[in-house]
Order: sequence, then C-alpha cells, then structure tokens
Amino acid sequence: EIGKVSLVTATNVFAHIPNPVQILSNISEILEDEGLFVSENHYLPDLIDQLQIDTIYHEHLRYYTVVSIETLLNRNGFDLIKVQKIGSHGGSVRIWAARKGTMPVETSVAEFKEKEKNQGINDGKFITTFEASVKVWRNELRTLITSLNLAGAKIGGIGAPSRAVTLISYVGLNHNDLIAIG
Repeated sequence: EIGKVSLVTATNVFAHIPNPVQILSNISEILEDEGLFVSENHYLPDLIDQLQIDTIYHEHLRYYTVVSIETLLNRNGFDLIKVQKIGSHGGSVRIWAARKGTMPVETSVAEFKEKEKNQGINDGKFITTFEASVKVWRNELRTLITSLNLAGAKIGGIGAPSRAVTLISYVGLNHNDLIAIG
C-alpha cells in the first residue's frame, strides 16, 4: 500500500526467527532496487572467544558468522557489502546488504572472513578448544562458589534472565550454592 522502502533494519532478531530465508524474501519484496538492509546479530566468534555459554539457549535457533550471513544473503539475491563490529550483547556485528551487483563491497567483508578462517570458525576446528575452555571455566566457577560457601559467604542472584538458566544448569548450581535469586 505504501510502496517500497529504502531501508530495512533487523536488530538482534535473526537468531530468533525460524525461517530467515522467508524473511529475506519478504525484505526483497519491499526493498527498493537501490535500498539497503542493515542487521545486527550476536557474533559467534565473540561468543566463543568470551566463553558466552549462557547465550546458548532455546530462543536462539542459530549463531552467525560473517561467512554464514553472507551465504544466507547471497542465496536470497543480496551482497554483503559492509561489516562492523559492535559491542551489544557482548559482541555483535552490524552488516549492510544490498541487491546483488548494485553497490561496492567494502574491504571489511573480506577482513572478517579471513579472521574467521584463521580462527577455525567456519571449518569447526575451534570446537575442541572451545569445549575444553568451557569445561575449565565451569570447574573454576564451581570451585570459587564452593570455596566462598565454605568460608561462610552467602551468594544470591538478582534477576532471572533466560541466560541464567543455562548458567545455573551447566555449572550445576542449586539451593546449597545460592541462597536466593530475586
């Protein structure tokens, strides 16, 4: 009814939607030929580097890399033309996309892809190291909480975001560890 738009944004939603291909098809229908699609997504390499295991829970259906975002965009008639690292959610990327061939691709795209390759992100080589690091982190946190409790400390939590369920479950915390979560 209102015609096509020159800009479509999607901030931290692609991890939550069940069918990103359909969403990109819909965006393609409403976007002007020279329009831009800008999206922000939690960035898998940051999740791995910072051991953000508490972001891995049921609402997040997938985690993105620049390579995976580019693949998704390319399959739907878009070029990934720019990537910028942003600080939200402990590490995210903002991407700009345009219809294939309509705008130049900035060097940031190749730079991010090369970094992901060197980190072993896209071929899965990171998994063994990530798994070992997460186990060490869990054991260190478990040891700290146990030692604090043995020293008479009272540990509680404030707030109960979805991320807390993953953390509490994975670390194995219970009523003996935490006096309350409010």
